[in-house]
Parts: sequence; structure tokens; C-alpha cells
Amino acid sequence: MTEFIEPKKTQRFFVLVDTEGGKHEEVVEKLKKFPETTEVHSIFGRHDILLVLDVERHFLQESLENGMRLIGGKIATVPGIKDTDTLTVGNSLIRKRDL
Repeated sequence: MTEFIEPKKTQRFFVLVDTEGGKHEEVVEKLKKFPETTEVHSIFGRHDILLVLDVERHFLQESLENGMRLIGGKIATVPGIKDTDTLTVGNSLIRKRDL
């Protein structure tokens, strides 16, 4: 049976990122440098990048505020980013596996 883990120490944010033409790789390199970045996916469709951030969890409201400050104050202002759309996670179940 596959095990699932429920992370309790972080608040996860999914950020859909739209980049300016020709700036995709430059933006990806900059996003990788944030310590909260755990995944960066180039995607096809309405958006260009799916960014996954894990922010240290405290009280829920504080964690949400810290994440939104990070996204609005640092992520969204990265040169080459046109727009972002953010989703945050209530509870997560993550399949434990080796990549």
C-alpha cells in the first residue's frame, strides 16, 4: 500500500506565472533562487510557469500573510513576469515515493 504524508510545517502556495515574450528561461532561473521555491514547472496553456512555494507554517493567518507578502513583494516583481495568479493549500496529502 502506498503511503501518503501530510506536511504540517509548511504552507504551500501554487503560483501560476505569465512571462513576457523571450523572458521565460530568465524568469525560471530567478525563481529557482528563492529559498521557498520547491518546484518550478514550465507548462503549456493559459500560463507559462507553475511555481510551488513552501513557506514556514505558523498560525494559518500569519503563514498566509507571509506567503502573500513574498509573492506580491518579491515574486511578482521579478523582471520578465507579466502577471501571477496564486492558489494556496488548505490540507495536503502527498504520495511518498522516490523520483
